[in-house]
Amino acid sequence: MDAARVGSDMADAMVRTSANKKNNFTILLALIYFFMWFLPFGVSFVLLILL
Repeated sequence: MDAARVGSDMADAMVRTSANKKNNFTILLALIYFFMWFLPFGVSFVLLILL
């Protein structure tokens, strides 16, 4: 999975959300899924950099 592509998809979703507030709940669920999926990788990546 390409993190940059996923990040751009999330940015596009946020732009669409600002234009259409009815999708706030869907975007919130997407953000929760996004952070649950990438947070362990991000933490391990930061730990690798710090160590």
